[in-house]
Amino acid sequence: MSNPFDLSQYPLVLIGCGLAALFCLGVVAARRWRSWVKLIVLAGLFGVLGAGAFLFGFTTTVYGYAILADPLAGATVEVHVQSGDGHEGVLLGTTTTGADGFYTITIRSAPTDTLVVTTSGSTYIDEISGATMTAGPHDSLRAVVPARQERASVTPLTTMVAARTLALAGAGQPLTTALAMSSDSIARQYGLPATETIAPTIASDPQDVETTDRDCRDYGLVLGGLDQEASSLKVSDFDLTDALTEDITDGNLDGMDGDTPVSLSASATLPADAGTTGLQEGIDGFASSPRNVTHLPAPQVSLQPSPLELNGAGFYVSSPALPAWVEGQAGSARIGASGGTPPYHCILKAGSVLPAGFALSSGCELTGVAPSLGSSLTTITPPFTVVVFDSSDPSASVEIDLSITIVQPSPTVTGLDADCPAATTACSAKVATVSGGTPPYYFQLDSFANGAPPLGMTLGLDGTLSGTPAAAGTYSFGVCAIDLGGNSACDTATLTVGPAPSTAPQEALPSGFPTNLPSGTYQISVCASYVGCVGGQEYQLSDDDLAGLNSELE
Repeated sequence: MSNPFDLSQYPLVLIGCGLAALFCLGVVAARRWRSWVKLIVLAGLFGVLGAGAFLFGFTTTVYGYAILADPLAGATVEVHVQSGDGHEGVLLGTTTTGADGFYTITIRSAPTDTLVVTTSGSTYIDEISGATMTAGPHDSLRAVVPARQERASVTPLTTMVAARTLALAGAGQPLTTALAMSSDSIARQYGLPATETIAPTIASDPQDVETTDRDCRDYGLVLGGLDQEASSLKVSDFDLTDALTEDITDGNLDGMDGDTPVSLSASATLPADAGTTGLQEGIDGFASSPRNVTHLPAPQVSLQPSPLELNGAGFYVSSPALPAWVEGQAGSARIGASGGTPPYHCILKAGSVLPAGFALSSGCELTGVAPSLGSSLTTITPPFTVVVFDSSDPSASVEIDLSITIVQPSPTVTGLDADCPAATTACSAKVATVSGGTPPYYFQLDSFANGAPPLGMTLGLDGTLSGTPAAAGTYSFGVCAIDLGGNSACDTATLTVGPAPSTAPQEALPSGFPTNLPSGTYQISVCASYVGCVGGQEYQLSDDDLAGLNSELE
């Protein structure tokens, strides 16, 4: 627990006190000091006040999914500031997850704050038994959110990242370095590009799978494997998560917290390989079961017991999982390192073998041409071990296990130029087509950072935008398609919406005059029984002068 008397966890309070002191100083300056001194002091005062107003007025929205292997429904979510030593600081806000595990919360914090998101309570579906489970009072997940990042999935893996971050920060590593080390290492350990910014797929839910890409599906398979392993060990998912979290605290997935065996339950200790070989067996079991509807094979985790090894200076491998290679195409990836003395050098560990067609340079660049997949959607090579050295004397080194994922080419998406005749009128328009990849395809909108369709319209899985556009205009937005194997591609579509139809009040027109005329110019003949008809006079029928037309006709 945080110390309530540690003022370092209340940065905005300290800033407020500083601003108050400067204000008093400014008042004194205005009364006693010379004019030029006053100007300097008051200019500084207003600058600090502006900075303080920015900090006090800064808000951010944090959102994501809380997931074991299935969503945590009705979980209480708290967001705290994380103090420099890694512990939770002041509480910034609270919310609750929906039935799908999604949460969103807007909080006020300094833009440099690292945040901690924690869950408690909730119900969830056990993947193996299908039973509805209720989380106990101490069952919790957490995630550490870097400054200025908004998306934060909360899963067993992010809980492990949070524990390792706390341990490293408590040992003196800067908080940002501790988080980067932990996040990259856990992601690489389980074959993922990230743990916090990817929303895991519910790997047993066909509807969820349809609209999620390969990285999300792999993440879901890892969590499904953890659920499978927990069932094999006859403990809950939370019990296994807590044990793995304690195991990783010292940086070694070996069933020990330092020299102390990790407890799994009241009567059992955590197996030494629970976070490596044991979890891989769980992933393999889940992936080969009917519950896996991702169309992907089992991801490969690192089987090393010490994925987070680093020397006293904080030398570590900063690359998460390798990017996927496309079959038949050349590719390359650099293995990054940080915290040591550059330049860094890499060798293949004795006895380890690279996949056929790949090579590793001494400069830590992996190159090669991916082989053909045949009829498979994707494949993952057996792991190989790379040793990374820095240039210190004597040099420091760290070993990592890596695998290469080979995938089929992604589909090609073509955004279309579409039209809706009028705003406030129902419309349906095809906005994108797709080819290549492996059908079937499912469309979804890209990030709204790339534009958005008009309010009132939604994109269907078939690439058709439908609904009632709220306003006229030209809208450009990103559209993505995901194929059967989770490969995705995006393009920009454009929709032009015409002006809304006239809603002019026509009740003032004479009896018998048409009431369904659109705006425009008309030739109108006026007839009277005692005169006959007079034609050819031109009237403009518009939204604002129907009353005038009515008086002319009379």
